[in-house]
Amino acid sequence: MLPKTQKPDGVIRSEAKGSTLRIKLIGTIGWEVWGPRLGDLLDAIDPEETNHVKFEIYSYGGDVWDGNYIIQKIAALPMATTAIVYIAASMATQIALACQRVVMASNGRWLIHNPWTALAGDAATLEKTAVELRETESESAELYANKTGKTVEEMLSLMAEERWMRSPEALDVGFVDEIIDPFDRADYAAIDAAARQAASVPAHIAALLDDLDAEEEGDTSTEDTDTPRADPPAGTGGTDDVPETDTGTQDTPPETGNTDEPHTPDDDAASGDAPDTDTPPEGAETTVSGHSTEDLTDHADPADAVTTLTLRVADLQSERDTLTNTLATERAHHADELRKRDADIDKLRGQRDNLTDRLRKLLPGMAGTDEDEVDQPPSAAAYWARVHELIAAGVEPDKAHLSVQQEHPALYRAMIAAAKSQRN
Repeated sequence: MLPKTQKPDGVIRSEAKGSTLRIKLIGTIGWEVWGPRLGDLLDAIDPEETNHVKFEIYSYGGDVWDGNYIIQKIAALPMATTAIVYIAASMATQIALACQRVVMASNGRWLIHNPWTALAGDAATLEKTAVELRETESESAELYANKTGKTVEEMLSLMAEERWMRSPEALDVGFVDEIIDPFDRADYAAIDAAARQAASVPAHIAALLDDLDAEEEGDTSTEDTDTPRADPPAGTGGTDDVPETDTGTQDTPPETGNTDEPHTPDDDAASGDAPDTDTPPEGAETTVSGHSTEDLTDHADPADAVTTLTLRVADLQSERDTLTNTLATERAHHADELRKRDADIDKLRGQRDNLTDRLRKLLPGMAGTDEDEVDQPPSAAAYWARVHELIAAGVEPDKAHLSVQQEHPALYRAMIAAAKSQRN
């Protein structure tokens, strides 16, 4: 059971992570960081469960006697100990050095100085206290010298300066073993160097370019054949290497080999040969929808090449999105038009069917039965005989009616006249 105290508690035990325990020492030694409080906490550590204790130190120092007690308790721990220094001054530096390893924040501070006290008394009291201060001063210098490998005189000189040291100087003198930095500059430098040495297009950009190339494949047939092009080198599929054949009836074999005449784009147009758009001449820059697809793999500045390629991909992707939206809009428009046409067709078919029903009522035998055909007028009989003939041949009924009306308009008019006469 830890003793209760009215002092502010600057000794904070964090939850253990695995076998590592963290203890924060925050405040003045002998007040917030009270020796007996920390001593009881360290005595309660089970070495079978904990093999490493890390002390996070943020302290401007404090009482020498309290600090000496803490130093002894830390040094007696049977497990590994590490001090993580954010601010360590005066007595707090010696507590840090009691740990087996000392690491310091890159923006931390470290200060050592001569011990001092405040005292009131007679000459004998002051003289006695002065001796005690000198002894404490020597003890401190010896502790610092043992850690750094420097001489006691060098440490006494540095203590007399009484100044704040940044982490690089503390590391250089030997007070700390390592500097910790959340932003690891060495790692960043290594990554940057690797990126510059790679000199290659990132995989995700290369994949986008491959997709765009695949989409554009086959579209080169729409290029203007009147546009001049560079002559390909020999053996690469140019027209000088392809035998010219006459499509006529002559029996002579086709000529082969190179001609003495210079080759021009007009020759391609005259012979009907389309320019070779699949294999560009070596070193020539190709384009996709007007955008350059020049290979920048060996560009002198990889970072600049990546930026350029990224911009190109963004442009092409924007154009692709625009085309996709346009296509979707056109499809929606055509779908609306089709629906309108279907509605019109249904409407007209309804009118036609209504008129057909009326005609059936006016003209006997319109259904095509033998009984009806006996009594129907000659014009109606002839009309419906032709309609039934076309329907029997596989023509749709509405098209059969239209065909008979166009083929025999006089017959159709006679049938209508007979229907009106019968109705009257």
